[in-house]
Amino acid sequence: MSSTTAIGAIGAGAWGRNIVRTLDDLNALRVIAEPSETLREPLAVAFPGAEIVADHQALLGRRDLDAVVIATPAATHHRIARDFLLDGKDVLVEKPMTLTSGEAEDLVAVASAQGRILMVGHLLLYKPAISFIRDFLTEGKLGRVFTLHQERAKHGKARADGRAAHLHSSWLWPEDRRRLTIIGGRGMLVYDEREERVTLHRKMVDAGLNNVDLGSEVVFQGSATFQPLAAELTHFIECVRTRQAPRSDGRQAVDVVRILEHVFPVTHS
Repeated sequence: MSSTTAIGAIGAGAWGRNIVRTLDDLNALRVIAEPSETLREPLAVAFPGAEIVADHQALLGRRDLDAVVIATPAATHHRIARDFLLDGKDVLVEKPMTLTSGEAEDLVAVASAQGRILMVGHLLLYKPAISFIRDFLTEGKLGRVFTLHQERAKHGKARADGRAAHLHSSWLWPEDRRRLTIIGGRGMLVYDEREERVTLHRKMVDAGLNNVDLGSEVVFQGSATFQPLAAELTHFIECVRTRQAPRSDGRQAVDVVRILEHVFPVTHS
């Protein structure tokens, strides 16, 4: 895919490197801002067509850039994103958008006042299986939803009413597990993220409290080669071009940050 949209990538660490590579594949990468000299040297070799700078502030005021993608430590998101929104740039910032709902609300307000696109990297929303599950539930095919169980655990990099949900998320776990189970009145839906497979188990309890098992079937099978990051960044580029609201916009991200505040309340000594 080719693109006339010029984007600056801010931060090229573990995840930022993936963003840089994907933007380059989409012919949208123009400049990379990365403070680490150790990282800048191999970036210059891998992406010879991109300008490399040490400070993201070097990108402010540049009229040759349409937008920036920010993949820096979460504590810096608010300040950097705000600077670029005020500079007239469209912004995609990695999750979490900010560390507080107050900062999140501020970014939404600034983006609205400046007429800028504000998008957040909620990657799972760009997976076809997640869209399928959303439609499946919206159409009432699972009946009333009782519980959701989300499990995402592996030995990875550590980082600083009516319905109920159980979320198990860990970067210190012996196995790589990525699964979502939704229990409804008409069955149970299981999404295996590693296999990109959604299975409907027609197991339920009838009005007489008897267990019912009508078997199971795969209702969605995604492609193992699908690249959600490419889909996400393509969507961002399209939003920059057409001025449409992103699927994962700032307002949605505010709700996410509010939930995180309730789950992980900040304590002050």
